[in-house]
Amino acid sequence: MSSATRDPHAKTFSYHAQAIGLAASLTKPCCEIIPGQAATSLSQTGGESYSTVKDFNWKGLITFDEASYVTGSMDHGAYNTLTTSMIRNLNIANMVQAEIVVARITSKHEPGKPEGEITFAGSMIRNLTIAGETVNVSLDPTPFSELPTFDQFVKGCRETSVASNAWVADDKDVATASLVSGEINSKAGSTKRGYVVTIPEFGTIYVAQVLMKRGYRCLSMLRFALGCPIGGSLDACGGGTNGSEYFP
Repeated sequence: MSSATRDPHAKTFSYHAQAIGLAASLTKPCCEIIPGQAATSLSQTGGESYSTVKDFNWKGLITFDEASYVTGSMDHGAYNTLTTSMIRNLNIANMVQAEIVVARITSKHEPGKPEGEITFAGSMIRNLTIAGETVNVSLDPTPFSELPTFDQFVKGCRETSVASNAWVADDKDVATASLVSGEINSKAGSTKRGYVVTIPEFGTIYVAQVLMKRGYRCLSMLRFALGCPIGGSLDACGGGTNGSEYFP
């Protein structure tokens, strides 16, 4: 449609989505950056974007196969966005292994609404092993699907404790929670808030952690704060999504 015939008051939608397979910033035994692997970002005009990395191997200690994909389009009167990332055969320092890790984030933003409805159905972790022990990880995206906007989720946390592991920072309009339902039990370490596992001489693992603010949600399926003898931070399989309307 030409600019001469286009409604000057009609709003345009700016898509926002990104996905990443793995990235790390290591400080011990030496300072080294692992740039984002299978990282991809969606154009603000929508469409699709993808990236694939196969047979990644960092010094034999961090290995995986995986792919990422994001897409955005309008259908049935709403702006829809999908972010998904999958890792196969993940190995972190020969201490944590997972057969398949999937992060899947969808957003449905109806025109005129202040924010989209963002959900995590389809995210999963299969055969997570910590220190040689296969641990049970039960994920439940239902609270996030039933309360798909930031304000709904915060209200649900305050009134009904819909997510027992949720935390809300009122002064910053930020909330965090996890898809983990129940508690992850590992004989090698201790667990806090159900999804934060600390292993001596390895570090802390954050499982299926969600960060939320108004109009945006991101998911990190496995995030590591590594301690001695390998130090640094590592994020595996995640992404975020939503967009916003604006005048042309």
